[in-house]
Amino acid sequence: MPQDVTRNLGPSSSQSLTYESIGQAEDYSQILYNIDPTSTPILSRLPEGAALTATDTTWMTEQLEPPGENAHKEYEKYECHKVGSMEGLKNYAQFFQNDGWISDVQRKVKKIYNVPQGDVLAEAKTKAFTKQARDIEYALLNNDKARIGSESEAPLMGGVPYFMDLDTIDVTVDATKDSPTGIFTATKNHNLKTGDFVYLIGDTMPTGVKAGAMYYVRVDDTTPKTKFTIYDTIKDAVRGTADAVIKPSAAGTNVKIVKSNVKSLGGSTQYTLDDIDDVMLMAASRGGNPTDAYMSMENKRRFSKLVSALSTTQRQPKTRYGSLVADTYETDGGVISAHAHRMYASNRIDIFDFDYWELRYLEKPHEVENLAKDGTYEKFVLETKMTLQASQPKASASIIGIKR
Repeated sequence: MPQDVTRNLGPSSSQSLTYESIGQAEDYSQILYNIDPTSTPILSRLPEGAALTATDTTWMTEQLEPPGENAHKEYEKYECHKVGSMEGLKNYAQFFQNDGWISDVQRKVKKIYNVPQGDVLAEAKTKAFTKQARDIEYALLNNDKARIGSESEAPLMGGVPYFMDLDTIDVTVDATKDSPTGIFTATKNHNLKTGDFVYLIGDTMPTGVKAGAMYYVRVDDTTPKTKFTIYDTIKDAVRGTADAVIKPSAAGTNVKIVKSNVKSLGGSTQYTLDDIDDVMLMAASRGGNPTDAYMSMENKRRFSKLVSALSTTQRQPKTRYGSLVADTYETDGGVISAHAHRMYASNRIDIFDFDYWELRYLEKPHEVENLAKDGTYEKFVLETKMTLQASQPKASASIIGIKR
Protein backbone atom coordinates (compact mmCIF):
# COMPACT_ATOMS: atom_id res chain seq x y z
CA MET A 1 0.00 0.00 0.00
CA PRO A 2 1.29 3.53 -0.66
CA GLN A 3 2.81 5.31 2.28
CA ASP A 4 2.92 8.97 3.08
CA VAL A 5 6.23 10.19 1.67
CA THR A 6 8.64 12.54 3.41
CA ARG A 7 10.44 14.26 0.57
CA ASN A 8 13.91 15.75 0.46
CA LEU A 9 13.46 19.35 -0.62
CA GLY A 10 17.19 19.98 -0.94
CA PRO A 11 19.38 21.63 -1.68
CA SER A 12 20.74 18.69 -3.66
CA SER A 13 24.39 17.85 -4.11
CA SER A 14 23.84 18.08 -7.86
CA GLN A 15 21.18 17.36 -10.42
CA SER A 16 23.59 15.33 -12.55
CA LEU A 17 22.99 11.97 -10.88
CA THR A 18 19.75 10.42 -9.71
CA TYR A 19 21.12 9.56 -6.28
CA GLU A 20 22.37 13.14 -5.73
CA SER A 21 19.38 14.96 -7.19
CA ILE A 22 15.89 15.63 -5.88
CA GLY A 23 12.47 15.95 -7.53
CA GLN A 24 12.02 12.46 -9.03
CA ALA A 25 8.39 11.36 -9.06
CA GLU A 26 7.51 8.11 -7.32
CA ASP A 27 6.28 5.35 -9.66
CA TYR A 28 3.19 3.78 -8.15
CA SER A 29 2.25 1.69 -11.21
CA GLN A 30 2.87 -1.67 -9.53
CA ILE A 31 0.86 -0.52 -6.53
CA LEU A 32 -1.94 0.47 -8.88
CA TYR A 33 -1.92 -2.92 -10.64
CA ASN A 34 -1.89 -4.93 -7.43
CA ILE A 35 -3.96 -2.81 -5.07
CA ASP A 36 -7.17 -4.74 -5.73
CA PRO A 37 -6.64 -7.33 -8.49
CA THR A 38 -9.99 -9.02 -7.87
CA SER A 39 -11.76 -5.75 -8.70
CA THR A 40 -9.44 -4.76 -11.55
CA PRO A 41 -8.37 -8.01 -13.26
CA ILE A 42 -8.01 -6.47 -16.74
CA LEU A 43 -5.77 -3.63 -15.50
CA SER A 44 -3.73 -6.12 -13.46
CA ARG A 45 -3.34 -8.52 -16.38
CA LEU A 46 -2.56 -6.29 -19.35
CA PRO A 47 1.17 -5.94 -20.08
CA GLU A 48 2.89 -2.57 -20.24
CA GLY A 49 4.00 -1.36 -23.66
CA ALA A 50 6.40 1.34 -24.79
CA ALA A 51 6.05 4.77 -23.22
CA LEU A 52 3.91 7.33 -25.02
CA THR A 53 5.64 10.42 -26.38
CA ALA A 54 2.45 12.25 -27.37
CA THR A 55 -1.15 12.44 -26.20
CA ASP A 56 -2.24 10.46 -29.24
CA THR A 57 -0.74 7.30 -30.67
CA THR A 58 -1.17 5.48 -33.96
CA TRP A 59 -0.07 1.96 -34.83
CA MET A 60 -0.35 -0.25 -37.86
CA THR A 61 -2.06 -3.61 -38.27
CA GLU A 62 -1.30 -5.82 -41.25
CA GLN A 63 -3.90 -7.52 -43.37
CA LEU A 64 -2.65 -11.04 -44.03
CA GLU A 65 -2.94 -12.41 -47.54
CA PRO A 66 -5.46 -15.25 -47.85
CA PRO A 67 -4.21 -18.59 -49.21
CA GLY A 68 -4.64 -19.33 -52.88
CA GLU A 69 -3.66 -21.68 -55.68
CA ASN A 70 0.11 -21.27 -56.11
CA ALA A 71 1.31 -23.20 -59.16
CA HIS A 72 3.76 -21.99 -61.80
CA LYS A 73 5.18 -23.29 -65.09
CA GLU A 74 8.72 -24.54 -65.44
CA TYR A 75 9.53 -21.74 -67.90
CA GLU A 76 7.96 -18.32 -67.30
CA LYS A 77 8.82 -14.72 -66.53
CA TYR A 78 8.44 -13.38 -63.00
CA GLU A 79 5.28 -11.35 -62.58
CA CYS A 80 5.20 -9.37 -59.33
CA HIS A 81 2.04 -8.11 -57.63
CA LYS A 82 1.20 -5.56 -55.00
CA VAL A 83 1.89 -6.65 -51.44
CA GLY A 84 -0.69 -6.86 -48.63
CA SER A 85 -2.26 -3.75 -47.17
CA MET A 86 -1.88 -2.09 -43.78
CA GLU A 87 -4.50 -0.40 -41.61
CA GLY A 88 -3.80 2.24 -38.99
CA LEU A 89 -5.51 2.33 -35.59
CA LYS A 90 -5.46 5.21 -33.13
CA ASN A 91 -6.15 6.04 -29.50
CA TYR A 92 -5.71 8.98 -27.14
CA ALA A 93 -4.25 9.33 -23.67
CA GLN A 94 -6.75 9.83 -20.87
CA PHE A 95 -5.75 11.81 -17.77
CA PHE A 96 -6.81 10.24 -14.48
CA GLN A 97 -6.71 12.31 -11.27
CA ASN A 98 -7.76 11.49 -7.73
CA ASP A 99 -7.22 13.98 -4.94
CA GLY A 100 -8.19 14.98 -1.44
CA TRP A 101 -7.16 16.90 1.64
CA ILE A 102 -6.91 16.27 5.38
CA SER A 103 -6.78 19.04 7.98
CA ASP A 104 -3.73 19.34 10.24
CA VAL A 105 -5.93 18.82 13.29
CA GLN A 106 -7.57 15.69 11.80
CA ARG A 107 -4.12 14.16 11.38
CA LYS A 108 -3.23 14.77 15.02
CA VAL A 109 -6.45 13.88 16.82
CA LYS A 110 -6.52 10.36 18.23
CA LYS A 111 -9.11 8.07 16.62
CA ILE A 112 -11.34 5.48 18.27
CA TYR A 113 -11.09 3.40 15.09
CA ASN A 114 -8.04 1.68 13.71
CA VAL A 115 -5.98 3.60 11.13
CA PRO A 116 -4.06 0.86 9.27
CA GLN A 117 -1.42 3.20 7.88
CA GLY A 118 -0.99 4.99 11.20
CA ASP A 119 -1.85 8.30 9.57
CA VAL A 120 -5.15 9.41 8.06
CA LEU A 121 -3.40 11.20 5.18
CA ALA A 122 -1.60 8.03 4.11
CA GLU A 123 -4.85 6.10 4.48
CA ALA A 124 -6.66 8.65 2.30
CA LYS A 125 -4.01 8.22 -0.39
CA THR A 126 -4.42 4.45 -0.28
CA LYS A 127 -8.17 4.81 -0.81
CA ALA A 128 -7.54 7.29 -3.64
CA PHE A 129 -5.23 4.79 -5.37
CA THR A 130 -7.91 2.11 -5.02
CA LYS A 131 -10.45 4.48 -6.58
CA GLN A 132 -8.06 5.40 -9.42
CA ALA A 133 -7.41 1.74 -10.22
CA ARG A 134 -11.15 1.14 -10.44
CA ASP A 135 -11.63 4.28 -12.54
CA ILE A 136 -9.04 2.99 -15.03
CA GLU A 137 -10.66 -0.44 -15.07
CA TYR A 138 -14.03 1.25 -15.73
CA ALA A 139 -12.53 3.13 -18.70
CA LEU A 140 -10.95 -0.03 -20.11
CA LEU A 141 -14.27 -1.88 -19.98
CA ASN A 142 -16.73 0.87 -20.89
CA ASN A 143 -15.17 3.57 -23.10
CA ASP A 144 -16.71 2.90 -26.51
CA LYS A 145 -15.26 6.00 -28.14
CA ALA A 146 -12.02 7.97 -28.16
CA ARG A 147 -11.54 11.71 -28.43
CA ILE A 148 -8.57 14.02 -28.63
CA GLY A 149 -10.00 16.56 -26.16
CA SER A 150 -10.19 20.33 -26.32
CA GLU A 151 -10.21 23.38 -24.08
CA SER A 152 -13.72 22.52 -22.95
CA GLU A 153 -13.60 18.71 -23.12
CA ALA A 154 -11.25 16.20 -21.50
CA PRO A 155 -9.48 13.68 -23.75
CA LEU A 156 -10.81 10.15 -23.61
CA MET A 157 -9.10 6.88 -24.40
CA GLY A 158 -11.01 4.20 -26.21
CA GLY A 159 -11.47 1.04 -24.15
CA VAL A 160 -12.17 -2.54 -25.19
CA PRO A 161 -15.65 -1.71 -26.67
CA TYR A 162 -13.98 0.96 -28.86
CA PHE A 163 -11.88 -1.70 -30.59
CA MET A 164 -14.31 -4.64 -30.30
CA ASP A 165 -17.26 -3.08 -32.07
CA LEU A 166 -19.46 -4.33 -34.89
CA ASP A 167 -17.41 -3.17 -37.91
CA THR A 168 -19.77 -3.40 -40.88
CA ILE A 169 -20.11 -2.20 -44.47
CA ASP A 170 -23.47 -1.91 -46.22
CA VAL A 171 -23.83 -4.08 -49.32
CA THR A 172 -26.46 -4.85 -51.93
CA VAL A 173 -26.66 -7.97 -54.08
CA ASP A 174 -27.82 -8.36 -57.65
CA ALA A 175 -30.81 -10.72 -57.37
CA THR A 176 -32.32 -9.84 -60.72
CA LYS A 177 -35.37 -11.97 -61.41
CA ASP A 178 -34.66 -14.89 -63.78
CA SER A 179 -30.94 -14.00 -64.13
CA PRO A 180 -29.32 -13.08 -60.80
CA THR A 181 -25.54 -12.58 -60.96
CA GLY A 182 -24.88 -12.79 -57.20
CA ILE A 183 -22.57 -9.76 -57.40
CA PHE A 184 -22.41 -7.89 -54.09
CA THR A 185 -21.68 -4.15 -54.18
CA ALA A 186 -20.29 -2.39 -51.09
CA THR A 187 -20.99 1.26 -50.32
CA LYS A 188 -17.26 1.89 -49.81
CA ASN A 189 -13.91 0.19 -50.38
CA HIS A 190 -14.21 -3.22 -48.71
CA ASN A 191 -10.43 -3.93 -48.64
CA LEU A 192 -11.10 -7.59 -49.38
CA LYS A 193 -8.96 -9.94 -51.45
CA THR A 194 -9.89 -13.12 -53.29
CA GLY A 195 -9.81 -15.92 -50.72
CA ASP A 196 -10.80 -13.71 -47.76
CA PHE A 197 -13.91 -14.69 -45.86
CA VAL A 198 -16.83 -12.54 -44.72
CA TYR A 199 -19.90 -12.85 -42.52
CA LEU A 200 -23.19 -11.25 -43.50
CA ILE A 201 -26.03 -9.92 -41.40
CA GLY A 202 -29.26 -8.14 -42.24
CA ASP A 203 -32.84 -7.44 -41.24
CA THR A 204 -33.78 -9.93 -43.94
CA MET A 205 -31.03 -12.09 -45.40
CA PRO A 206 -30.68 -12.65 -49.18
CA THR A 207 -32.27 -15.94 -50.19
CA GLY A 208 -29.86 -18.82 -49.65
CA VAL A 209 -27.44 -16.81 -47.48
CA LYS A 210 -27.22 -17.67 -43.78
CA ALA A 211 -26.61 -14.91 -41.23
CA GLY A 212 -23.33 -15.39 -39.37
CA ALA A 213 -22.05 -18.14 -41.68
CA MET A 214 -18.59 -17.93 -43.26
CA TYR A 215 -18.43 -17.24 -47.00
CA TYR A 216 -15.36 -16.88 -49.19
CA VAL A 217 -14.89 -13.91 -51.48
CA ARG A 218 -13.79 -13.49 -55.05
CA VAL A 219 -13.29 -9.83 -55.89
CA ASP A 220 -14.69 -8.56 -59.17
CA ASP A 221 -12.21 -8.31 -62.06
CA THR A 222 -13.43 -4.92 -63.26
CA THR A 223 -14.47 -3.25 -59.97
CA PRO A 224 -12.34 -4.99 -57.32
CA LYS A 225 -12.62 -2.33 -54.61
CA THR A 226 -16.39 -2.50 -54.15
CA LYS A 227 -17.76 -5.60 -55.92
CA PHE A 228 -17.38 -9.30 -55.13
CA THR A 229 -19.11 -12.67 -55.27
CA ILE A 230 -19.30 -15.26 -52.49
CA TYR A 231 -18.73 -19.02 -52.34
CA ASP A 232 -19.07 -21.82 -49.82
CA THR A 233 -15.46 -22.97 -50.28
CA ILE A 234 -12.15 -21.16 -50.64
CA LYS A 235 -11.22 -23.41 -53.59
CA ASP A 236 -14.22 -22.28 -55.61
CA ALA A 237 -13.58 -18.63 -54.69
CA VAL A 238 -9.93 -18.82 -55.80
CA ARG A 239 -10.74 -20.69 -59.01
CA GLY A 240 -13.83 -18.65 -59.77
CA THR A 241 -15.99 -21.75 -60.31
CA ALA A 242 -18.95 -20.36 -62.23
CA ASP A 243 -21.60 -22.82 -61.04
CA ALA A 244 -20.50 -22.43 -57.38
CA VAL A 245 -21.31 -18.69 -57.12
CA ILE A 246 -24.05 -18.12 -54.55
CA LYS A 247 -26.79 -16.25 -56.43
CA PRO A 248 -29.64 -15.14 -54.15
CA SER A 249 -33.01 -14.80 -55.85
CA ALA A 250 -34.09 -12.14 -53.31
CA ALA A 251 -31.81 -9.28 -52.20
CA GLY A 252 -32.81 -9.03 -48.54
CA THR A 253 -32.89 -5.79 -46.59
CA ASN A 254 -30.24 -3.80 -44.70
CA VAL A 255 -27.57 -6.37 -45.57
CA LYS A 256 -24.01 -5.80 -44.28
CA ILE A 257 -20.71 -7.60 -44.27
CA VAL A 258 -19.06 -7.92 -40.85
CA LYS A 259 -15.30 -7.27 -40.76
CA SER A 260 -14.70 -7.76 -37.03
CA ASN A 261 -14.96 -10.87 -34.83
CA VAL A 262 -18.07 -9.47 -33.19
CA LYS A 263 -21.54 -10.94 -33.14
CA SER A 264 -24.51 -8.80 -32.14
CA LEU A 265 -27.63 -10.41 -30.71
CA GLY A 266 -29.50 -7.12 -31.13
CA GLY A 267 -30.73 -7.07 -27.54
CA SER A 268 -33.34 -9.68 -28.43
CA THR A 269 -31.90 -13.00 -27.20
CA GLN A 270 -29.59 -14.42 -24.55
CA TYR A 271 -26.32 -15.87 -25.71
CA THR A 272 -25.78 -19.58 -26.33
CA LEU A 273 -22.69 -21.74 -26.73
CA ASP A 274 -23.31 -21.55 -30.49
CA ASP A 275 -22.69 -17.80 -30.31
CA ILE A 276 -19.39 -18.40 -28.52
CA ASP A 277 -18.48 -21.03 -31.13
CA ASP A 278 -19.27 -18.55 -33.92
CA VAL A 279 -17.03 -15.72 -32.69
CA MET A 280 -14.24 -18.13 -31.72
CA LEU A 281 -14.30 -19.51 -35.26
CA MET A 282 -14.08 -15.96 -36.62
CA ALA A 283 -11.01 -15.18 -34.49
CA ALA A 284 -9.28 -18.50 -35.17
CA SER A 285 -9.89 -18.16 -38.92
CA ARG A 286 -8.14 -14.78 -38.81
CA GLY A 287 -5.16 -16.17 -36.94
CA GLY A 288 -6.15 -15.22 -33.39
CA ASN A 289 -5.93 -17.40 -30.31
CA PRO A 290 -8.33 -15.93 -27.71
CA THR A 291 -8.23 -17.87 -24.45
CA ASP A 292 -9.94 -15.82 -21.72
CA ALA A 293 -13.59 -14.76 -21.72
CA TYR A 294 -14.65 -11.95 -19.36
CA MET A 295 -18.29 -11.39 -18.56
CA SER A 296 -20.72 -10.30 -15.86
CA MET A 297 -21.44 -12.58 -12.92
CA GLU A 298 -24.88 -13.15 -14.40
CA ASN A 299 -23.46 -14.29 -17.73
CA LYS A 300 -20.79 -16.39 -15.99
CA ARG A 301 -23.54 -18.28 -14.14
CA ARG A 302 -25.28 -18.92 -17.46
CA PHE A 303 -21.97 -20.02 -19.01
CA SER A 304 -21.43 -22.61 -16.28
CA LYS A 305 -24.97 -23.96 -16.69
CA LEU A 306 -24.65 -24.21 -20.48
CA VAL A 307 -21.30 -26.01 -20.31
CA SER A 308 -22.42 -28.23 -17.44
CA ALA A 309 -25.43 -29.33 -19.47
CA LEU A 310 -23.04 -30.90 -21.99
CA SER A 311 -21.58 -33.28 -19.45
CA THR A 312 -22.88 -35.70 -16.85
CA THR A 313 -22.78 -34.56 -13.23
CA GLN A 314 -20.54 -36.89 -11.27
CA ARG A 315 -21.78 -37.98 -7.84
CA GLN A 316 -19.43 -39.00 -5.10
CA PRO A 317 -20.27 -42.06 -2.94
CA LYS A 318 -22.61 -41.33 -0.03
CA THR A 319 -23.61 -37.95 -1.43
CA ARG A 320 -27.14 -37.22 -2.48
CA TYR A 321 -26.45 -34.44 -4.93
CA GLY A 322 -23.64 -33.76 -7.34
CA SER A 323 -22.51 -30.39 -8.63
CA LEU A 324 -20.31 -29.17 -11.42
CA VAL A 325 -19.02 -25.63 -11.91
CA ALA A 326 -17.75 -25.28 -15.47
CA ASP A 327 -15.20 -22.57 -16.21
CA THR A 328 -13.65 -24.02 -19.37
CA TYR A 329 -15.17 -24.69 -22.77
CA GLU A 330 -13.54 -26.22 -25.83
CA THR A 331 -14.67 -24.78 -29.14
CA ASP A 332 -13.52 -25.56 -32.67
CA GLY A 333 -11.63 -22.26 -32.48
CA GLY A 334 -9.80 -23.11 -29.26
CA VAL A 335 -10.26 -23.56 -25.52
CA ILE A 336 -11.45 -20.63 -23.40
CA SER A 337 -11.62 -20.02 -19.67
CA ALA A 338 -14.54 -17.94 -18.38
CA HIS A 339 -14.05 -15.26 -15.72
CA ALA A 340 -16.73 -13.31 -13.85
CA HIS A 341 -16.04 -9.57 -13.57
CA ARG A 342 -17.85 -7.25 -11.19
CA MET A 343 -17.85 -4.30 -13.58
CA TYR A 344 -18.90 -6.09 -16.76
CA ALA A 345 -22.26 -5.18 -18.23
CA SER A 346 -24.55 -8.12 -18.95
CA ASN A 347 -24.97 -7.10 -22.59
CA ARG A 348 -21.48 -8.17 -23.75
CA ILE A 349 -18.82 -10.87 -23.47
CA ASP A 350 -15.23 -10.23 -24.56
CA ILE A 351 -12.82 -13.07 -25.34
CA PHE A 352 -9.22 -11.86 -25.28
CA ASP A 353 -6.03 -12.88 -26.98
CA PHE A 354 -3.92 -10.93 -24.48
CA ASP A 355 -0.82 -11.11 -26.69
CA TYR A 356 -2.23 -8.18 -28.67
CA TRP A 357 -3.33 -5.81 -25.89
CA GLU A 358 -1.17 -3.49 -23.80
CA LEU A 359 -1.21 -0.38 -21.63
CA ARG A 360 0.89 2.60 -22.66
CA TYR A 361 1.74 5.47 -20.34
CA LEU A 362 2.45 9.11 -21.00
CA GLU A 363 2.91 9.46 -17.23
CA LYS A 364 2.88 6.45 -14.92
CA PRO A 365 0.82 6.54 -11.71
CA HIS A 366 2.46 9.04 -9.39
CA GLU A 367 1.78 11.61 -6.71
CA VAL A 368 2.08 15.22 -7.83
CA GLU A 369 4.98 16.76 -5.95
CA ASN A 370 5.46 20.03 -4.09
CA LEU A 371 1.84 21.12 -3.79
CA ALA A 372 1.93 24.44 -1.98
CA LYS A 373 0.55 24.48 1.56
CA ASP A 374 -2.00 27.26 1.43
CA GLY A 375 -4.08 26.51 4.52
CA THR A 376 -4.42 24.42 7.65
CA TYR A 377 -4.54 21.14 5.76
CA GLU A 378 -2.46 18.82 3.61
CA LYS A 379 -3.64 18.06 0.09
CA PHE A 380 -2.63 15.45 -2.44
CA VAL A 381 -3.18 14.67 -6.12
CA LEU A 382 -2.60 11.24 -7.65
CA GLU A 383 -2.22 11.24 -11.42
CA THR A 384 -1.95 8.83 -14.36
CA LYS A 385 -1.87 9.59 -18.09
CA MET A 386 -2.30 6.51 -20.26
CA THR A 387 -4.02 4.79 -23.16
CA LEU A 388 -4.95 1.30 -24.36
CA GLN A 389 -3.37 -0.19 -27.46
CA ALA A 390 -4.95 -3.09 -29.33
CA SER A 391 -2.32 -4.01 -31.87
CA GLN A 392 -4.58 -6.59 -33.54
CA PRO A 393 -8.25 -6.52 -32.44
CA LYS A 394 -9.08 -9.29 -34.93
CA ALA A 395 -7.17 -11.72 -32.71
CA SER A 396 -9.91 -11.34 -30.07
CA ALA A 397 -13.69 -11.81 -30.23
CA SER A 398 -16.87 -10.41 -28.68
CA ILE A 399 -20.59 -11.03 -28.34
CA ILE A 400 -22.61 -7.86 -27.90
CA GLY A 401 -26.29 -6.93 -27.63
CA ILE A 402 -27.02 -9.78 -25.23
CA LYS A 403 -30.53 -9.71 -23.79
CA ARG A 404 -30.61 -9.70 -20.02
